[in-house]
Amino acid sequence: MSALCDTNDLPANSRPARILVADDDRAHHALLQTAFGASGIEVDAASGGREACEKLKDGDFRALVTDYEMPDWSGLQFLENARQFFLTPTLCICCKLLF
Repeated sequence: MSALCDTNDLPANSRPARILVADDDRAHHALLQTAFGASGIEVDAASGGREACEKLKDGDFRALVTDYEMPDWSGLQFLENARQFFLTPTLCICCKLLF
């Protein structure tokens, strides 16, 4: 099984791997974009669960990263809705960044 961040197994002419981040904190978006971007992975961000579900319908994502606490839906509510039409590896983040 290849690692999520290993893009070396992709054909040279394919699009980079993409992940979807659902989080209402823009600092988290920037942090994850920097971390995954360093490995050649594209990050698409949504500010909440409902927006993320809309992006899932049109996107080709290899993984989801979701915050647990969001104003519109919790991370679990988002995953329940997303799994109706989309199955992919998921990481749920339950923390607050202090800058």
